[in-house]
Amino acid sequence: MTTAQLSQLDLSKRLRQLMLHHDLTVAQLARLGGVSKSAMEKYLSGPSSPRAVTLANICTALAVSPSWLMFGETETDEVAEAVAFTTSVFDEMIELLTEIRSDPELLEAFQTARPTDEKWNRLFKRDVTYRHAKRALAAFRDEREGVFVGAPIEFKRDQS
Repeated sequence: MTTAQLSQLDLSKRLRQLMLHHDLTVAQLARLGGVSKSAMEKYLSGPSSPRAVTLANICTALAVSPSWLMFGETETDEVAEAVAFTTSVFDEMIELLTEIRSDPELLEAFQTARPTDEKWNRLFKRDVTYRHAKRALAAFRDEREGVFVGAPIEFKRDQS
């Protein structure tokens, strides 16, 4: 990409596309990016561009590639897949923590047991974590429509 092309980057169009696609308000997009609403309004109108951290936050939150957001180019490489998979895992971890908080046995084990204890091993290594890892993988596959670069990651239940 030439210097002239870089000086004409227009992120505002793609930010607006994301807002429409995800049915987001300016305030919601600003929150995802970690900036104020007024800063996001400036990015949307075009006179200023977001910092790299803001772009990274938006890309992670909305599972879009940095190449698309910055340059309008789609990625089908391992980086884009890693972002999508990481997002799936992150979403599933939120559900896992919610499940732990709502289940007294899991919460007690999480707070008191050590990772070397049998109770911890039974609850977290075998049952709960396995279910959540499988769901994260399924969500990733659904989102990416089963298209993988290289071999897909498979999770196997620990038989010990």
